Amino acid sequence: SGASSPGLSLLEMRSALHIFGGILVLAPFTSAELAVLEPIIVSAESEFDLGKGEVFAIEEKEIRESASTNLADLLEKKAGLVIPSFFGSSGLGVPIVRGFSENASSRTLILVDGVPVVRPDLGSSPFFQFPTASLERVELLRGSRTVRYGSRALAGVISLQTSDTEGGFLELAGGSFDTVIARGRWAKEWQEWGFSIHGTQNESDNFRDLASTQSQAWGFTLTSPKNDPFRSRTSWGQSVLDYQNPDGLSERMFQQNPRQSRVLVPDDFQNQVEEHRVSQNFQWDLDEHRRLEATFSHQWRERELNLGFSHPDDELRTWFGEIVYAGQEDLLSWQAGLRGQRDTLSFQTFRSASRQGDLLSIADLTVETLGGFGLVKWDFKPGWSLSGGVSYDEWSLEVDSTSLDGSAESIEDGRRREAGWAGELSLAYEKENWRWALRYDRTHRFPVTDEVASYQNFIQAEPFNFNLEPERGHSVELSGEWKGEHFNWRTTIFSSWLDGEILFDPAARLNVNFARTHRFGFENSWSYEQEHWQARLQHSATWARFRDGEFAGNDLPLVPRHTLHGAINWQPTPNLDVEASFRFVGESRDGSDFENSPAISVLPSYQLIGTKLEWKKSEAFSLYLKIDNLLDERYASLKFFDQWYPGAGRHWLVGGRWSF
Repeated sequence: SGASSPGLSLLEMRSALHIFGGILVLAPFTSAELAVLEPIIVSAESEFDLGKGEVFAIEEKEIRESASTNLADLLEKKAGLVIPSFFGSSGLGVPIVRGFSENASSRTLILVDGVPVVRPDLGSSPFFQFPTASLERVELLRGSRTVRYGSRALAGVISLQTSDTEGGFLELAGGSFDTVIARGRWAKEWQEWGFSIHGTQNESDNFRDLASTQSQAWGFTLTSPKNDPFRSRTSWGQSVLDYQNPDGLSERMFQQNPRQSRVLVPDDFQNQVEEHRVSQNFQWDLDEHRRLEATFSHQWRERELNLGFSHPDDELRTWFGEIVYAGQEDLLSWQAGLRGQRDTLSFQTFRSASRQGDLLSIADLTVETLGGFGLVKWDFKPGWSLSGGVSYDEWSLEVDSTSLDGSAESIEDGRRREAGWAGELSLAYEKENWRWALRYDRTHRFPVTDEVASYQNFIQAEPFNFNLEPERGHSVELSGEWKGEHFNWRTTIFSSWLDGEILFDPAARLNVNFARTHRFGFENSWSYEQEHWQARLQHSATWARFRDGEFAGNDLPLVPRHTLHGAINWQPTPNLDVEASFRFVGESRDGSDFENSPAISVLPSYQLIGTKLEWKKSEAFSLYLKIDNLLDERYASLKFFDQWYPGAGRHWLVGGRWSF
C-alpha cells in the first residue's frame, strides 16, 4: 500500500467501538469509585539492600493500569526511556540509558528477582520474555552499579520483581495491526505458603509489513511462610517468541511508505527464541539485624535466526549463583557477597533457512565470571550518611570455532582472561521533605563474546582479538529530591568518562577500543497531584562525545541530545480517568557516523502524542481505550549506514480487566 501509515480509519474506529461495546455488555452492573493512579515513586535503598543508590520505581498498581502492550512499552511510557528497534516494535528493542546507545544491551543489566538474564554476547533479551502480568515492581537504576551487580551494569540496571500478592486478574485486549493480548495472574496462600501462576499471549502483525510478533510466556512461583526466619522462593518461567525482520529502508523508501518491507523471501527473515528459567532463593534471618541470602538459577535459551545472508542457531545455558551476608548494628549497615556465572554457547551457521546439509560454521564458547563485593553505610550524624563499596571480578572466555566453507578463519583454543575492580563512594543528606546525594563510581566492563571473537560468519579483520581490553572509567553524579504536599521534584547531574570504549570500526572491520569518551547531562522529573488530576514531566539532556583520537569532539552516534516525556491524568467523575501523554526524542547521529559527516543525514527528532480512557464499572472490572501516536507522526527510531528503521504510526488498543 502507498499510505504513510494505517491511520485510524472509519473501519478501524468502528472495530474499536464494537470491541469496546462487546466488553461493556459483559461488565457487571455494579459501581465503585475510580482509584486515583499512584504516581511513580523514587525510593532509596533499605538496610539489607545496599548498593542500589537512587531508584526510580513503577509499582504494581501502576503496571496493571498502564495498558502497556509489553515491558518496553511500559518503560517508555512511565520511565521515559528511549527504546529504538530494528524490527519496528520496542519489545524487540534495546534501551538507551545514560547516553549508551550502540551495543547498549551489553551495558544495561536486566535482573528478574535478582537473577541476571542478559546474554553473554551482543544479542539482546527481548522484552516480550518478561511479561508484565507477573510483575509487582519495576526498578530503573540509572548510572553505573558495577560494584553490586558486576561489569554488565555499566550504564544502569532494570530490575524486575515478580509478584506473589494474593489475588489475581484477567485482561483481554485487541487493536490495530490485528493485535491480540491475553494475560493474567492468580496467587493463593495455603497454610501461609504462597503459590502464584501467570500467563501472557501477545500477537500482532505490527506496523510494518512482514514484521509480525507472536509471544507466549508463563510461569509459577512457590514461597514459604513469610514470617519464618528461614524462607525460600522457587520460580520457574518459560517463553516462546516468533518474530519477523522487515529490514531497513532507504530514505526514499521511508518517505514513500514507511510500512513497506524490503524482504522478498519471508522465511529468510523469520526468527524464534525459546527460554526456560528456574531460580531458587533462600533467606535466613540470623537475628533481627543480620541476614544470609543465597540465590541460584539455571537458564536455557535456544535461538534460531534468519538474517537473509546468514542463518545462525545457538543454544545458551547459564548457571548463576550468589551468596550475600548483610547486617545492621547501630549506625552501621553492611553487605558482602560472592557471585559467579558460567555461560556455555553452542553456535551453528547455515547457508539457507531450510538448514538441510548446508552447515557453514560451528563454534563452542564458554564464559565464566567469579567475584565478590563489599558495601558499607555509616549514618554518622542525624540526616547524614556515608556509604561506599568495592568489588573484584575475574572473567575468562574460551572459543573453538571452525569455518566449514573456508570463508572465515577458524579459531582453535582461543582464550582470554581478565580481572577488574570497581568502587563507589556516596555522601547523602536527608531532612524532612528533601534529600541530596553526591556519588562517585570507578567502573569497568569486560568484553562480550562477539566483541572478541569472529565466530558468527561475520568476517572480521581478526578472528580472535587478543588486543581488545576491558572498558574502564569513572562517573560522578549529584542528585536531589524535594517532596511537598502536592508537588515533587527530582534532579540529577551526571558526568562519566570511559577509557577504551569498545565500538565496531567499519574501516578496520573489527571491534576496537575506539577512544576515550565523555558523557555529561542532567535529568529532571516533576510531578503534581490534586484530588481529581495529576501531572508528571520528565526531561533529560545528554552530551556524549569522543574525548580524543581521530574523532575527538564529535558526537557519539544514536544518542539523542534531549528527551521529554509528560502525562496528565484527569478524573472528571469517580469512575472515569482520562490521560493525555506526549513524548519528544531529539535528533541523533546515524549509527555509523563517527565523523559527524554533513554528507550523512541525522536521525530526525520526533514527537508523539497519546491518550487513554479508562472506565471503572466496579472495583473489580474496568475498560480502557488507548491510542498511541495520535497525530500519526512519521518517524524512525533507528538509522544505521543510511538505512532507516521506522517506528509505528497511529495505533489503538481496547481492552478489559477483571480483578479477583
